[in-house]
Amino acid sequence: MKPICDMVMVCPSPENVVRFIAIVSELKKEDVQELQQYFLFPFITHIRSAEIKTKYEQQRVIIDAMRVVLEKITVTSFEMCMKIETGLLTTIFDKTKPGMIADIPEELKLSIMKCLTALMLHIDSPIRLKLLNTQVPLLAQTVFVSVHMAKLEKFRALRLAAIHNVTAHTITHEQLTNDKYHLKESNLEPLVLDMLSGILPGVLAALQDVAMCKENPGHAIVVAALNATHRVLCLTMHDKRLQKKTDLTPQDFANMIAVKCKPVDNDVSRKAKDFVRRSPEWYAMAGEKLTLVVRSLVPLRTHEHYKVRLELAVLCSRILNECNAALQPSIPVVLDVLMSLARDPQPEVAELCGRAVDSYLAATPPSGARDTLECLRDNLLATLTNLPRILNNIDTGRKLAALNLVHGYVRALSGGARPQRLTAAVTSRATLHALCAALRHAATHRTHPALLVPRTQIGTRVSTLFRSG
Repeated sequence: MKPICDMVMVCPSPENVVRFIAIVSELKKEDVQELQQYFLFPFITHIRSAEIKTKYEQQRVIIDAMRVVLEKITVTSFEMCMKIETGLLTTIFDKTKPGMIADIPEELKLSIMKCLTALMLHIDSPIRLKLLNTQVPLLAQTVFVSVHMAKLEKFRALRLAAIHNVTAHTITHEQLTNDKYHLKESNLEPLVLDMLSGILPGVLAALQDVAMCKENPGHAIVVAALNATHRVLCLTMHDKRLQKKTDLTPQDFANMIAVKCKPVDNDVSRKAKDFVRRSPEWYAMAGEKLTLVVRSLVPLRTHEHYKVRLELAVLCSRILNECNAALQPSIPVVLDVLMSLARDPQPEVAELCGRAVDSYLAATPPSGARDTLECLRDNLLATLTNLPRILNNIDTGRKLAALNLVHGYVRALSGGARPQRLTAAVTSRATLHALCAALRHAATHRTHPALLVPRTQIGTRVSTLFRSG
């Protein structure tokens, strides 16, 4: 390896780099691990050099070779990790450009995204711990550039690589988490949460734009954006992060008194920066703000590709069962999505949504049963109120989603051998009028007499109430 490394150091031509890659690819991982600094030194030197700043193809070849080495090792030098991270970030960052993305070829951007991802996935635990302790601004800068690249670029492979780089730098990548999306290195959770709580709104807003972009080529980018969204969102806003009453300390009371003694400026609305990160007030504020992000993703429930609907179902089920308290304002929204998708033609999607709703209702404690029932009633009323307008729409998928939604709420309210819950919900004045209006409007679309003969228990009850009212 010494002659080829010397040649790459002196002349990093494509031919010499290709020879280097061919030899490294044949070596055992143990050998590459032992000689990692020797192998990477020529490439780190070149990417930090001004001589090849405008030689984009040469840069791309060098960065690809660096990635080949990184994927076979575990980086054990913090200094080397920082040189690679800052060298690559400098190449792709330009604060004068839109999204602060440098004006360089797409192929070079793709190589940089893949190399940055490989770096974050192949550093040892002490280095990751030190990065989260001392280099949060650098990590946040990389996340910012990556998420805007996923939003603004057109190249499909580049946008996917950028999303993967976001999850790698936020420590939520699938290789860094288990099958339940929990961090494999649980000792890093407090540090990861401190970082995410500072960049959460911007990252999720950009991922929302990526998922909802009308020019997305195919479904893969939408699926990746939704996957990254629930990984980042549910890690940060998990209910177990909320401070419980039993966790209060004398210092908490002292802080409460100090806050009450401060003069209140009623003319200035409090923003995220006014709250202590991850405090109860911060979680309450974040829960309200993030409802907008969740609500904006609802139209994806009628997406033509089932993998998009499946990933949306995963997002909603995780919010419902993992972030119920922290994201309380979003619960009616995710219930709507899950109820609708519970009748999805794809069995995998329908089963996931059905299980999520059933587990949520089963896990609701007696003290919260009334609130849950009221939420279901309110959602049913809203659905019935909007049904006539939706049935007049030309979008067949939207009509089917609305009817599935009605079926889902009827099923949820009448499940568990408790049909009286449905009866109580339907017999309220507002719901009854909305239901009758919806049935009357639906009947105008199909007026065959045979459809009006069968009467279910609910239909008979509604007819009786309608006549007596």
